[in-house]
Amino acid sequence: MAPLAVILSLLAVFLVCVLLHFVFAVMIQRRLATSHPDVWLRWSRKVWFAQNIVLKFVYSGEHRQLGDPRLTRLVVQYRWAGIISILSWLLFVAALVLGIPHLSN
Repeated sequence: MAPLAVILSLLAVFLVCVLLHFVFAVMIQRRLATSHPDVWLRWSRKVWFAQNIVLKFVYSGEHRQLGDPRLTRLVVQYRWAGIISILSWLLFVAALVLGIPHLSN
């Protein structure tokens, strides 16, 4: 693959994963609000923004205690989308900084 194609591919992976991360956050929020309203209410009192509720809930590990396989699957997908987006961004930046001498001409 040409260096430019690699860079554009990494950027595309990053953008798709960021979008998926947001979609999974919304799905987790809806699942909590509809299937576990008591948990949603308790978490919403602790945090100012809805996105922070999802982030803190996911990394608290409380989803395991609820015994909801759909919610657990969403949490795992949310985490993987976040991990892959961070890694693809780092690789994208590294490729820009280190690897494409002909783009600077």
